[in-house]
Amino acid sequence: MNSCTLKIISLFIIAVSAAPNVFLEDEASPILNITTCGGYFEASSATINFQVGGSIRADMRCVWVIQPSNVYNQFTLTSSGLGGNDGIYVATYLYGNISSQRKIVGHAPTMGFSLSFSSSGESGRQVLTGYAGLTTASGNYSYPENGERYGNNEDALFLIAPTVPAQPTLRFTYVDIEFGSGCLYDQLAVFTWFDNEYKQTARFCGDTIPTSVTLVGGAGLVTFSSDRYNAYSGFKSVVGQNYTISAPLVIITFSAGHSPTKGFSLSFSSSGLPVQKFLTGYADLTTKSGNYSYPVKGNSYANNENAMFFVAPAVPGCPTLRFTFVDVEPHSYCGFDYVRIFTWLGNQYKQAATFCGDRIPPNITFIEGAGLVMFHSSDRLVKSGFKFEWV
Repeated sequence: MNSCTLKIISLFIIAVSAAPNVFLEDEASPILNITTCGGYFEASSATINFQVGGSIRADMRCVWVIQPSNVYNQFTLTSSGLGGNDGIYVATYLYGNISSQRKIVGHAPTMGFSLSFSSSGESGRQVLTGYAGLTTASGNYSYPENGERYGNNEDALFLIAPTVPAQPTLRFTYVDIEFGSGCLYDQLAVFTWFDNEYKQTARFCGDTIPTSVTLVGGAGLVTFSSDRYNAYSGFKSVVGQNYTISAPLVIITFSAGHSPTKGFSLSFSSSGLPVQKFLTGYADLTTKSGNYSYPVKGNSYANNENAMFFVAPAVPGCPTLRFTFVDVEPHSYCGFDYVRIFTWLGNQYKQAATFCGDRIPPNITFIEGAGLVMFHSSDRLVKSGFKFEWV
């Protein structure tokens, strides 16, 4: 079954949760028919007909931004071929704030859907002063687009959602925004789509370039707002598949979607000052089951070790990791020598356990098929190490 996430942000002047559950009579038929994968639309009613009766590629992201004409807004799923792992998510936006997602779920193989929208009640006012839908695999964007200063009382939204599924990295190359303590006046904010909602990952102002942000869920938002005083020259950003990192060790993980896919080519280059070798031990454990001991030869481990062991069976499964022996320098909070376990979950490695001493930790199941065992020793005592198995 395909797994696709389809998101809509509706720009309501009043949040959905605050609106009464009473609508005026809907229009006889929607005035706008939308068939594209995402975009910005202004309408009092519309129907999104996306791949109705057709197929949707795995892990596809589409984001529609709708500026309704009135304050009360209603969405109805009129036709659906979406599966249980697919979702349409509706949220509200106002002045850089995004509400919680409301999910509409399908119940059949992923074959498109039809979603109707209507707006009624008092007329709503224009919310956005600027908008851009950035759907290419890479590119750059400047705001204001004309190179002049931005205006007062702005509220702008920039959507990043490549139509070809990817995890683009967002880099700002220029920032010139009014500075204020806590960015209370003018501000830029970055939201990344993660775990079926938009989560704020950065908020900044002034002229300092923020750190790059990788949109691990395949989509993200940049919001900009200004107050009624002082206007500056704005910002420039770059979206692309290039990613720059400074670290003694880099982990690259490929996680396929839920349907067959094809291969890829990834280039890597390193420059600057030389880096000392970081790992003192490493193993790729790719069989369906097995066992491993460290140190391998049965001796005591050394001081100042950093070792890493990947558990990732070549045949997809959910291996369970069990430690059968542990002899690592003990400490009340494992401040010197320790074993640390990470499980691959939600497209990132999440720490599941840290331990030392001689107590056997609980078993851990890698529910998404892969995990890491990491070991570190200080310059103090040395012990005989540990043994584990995976099944």
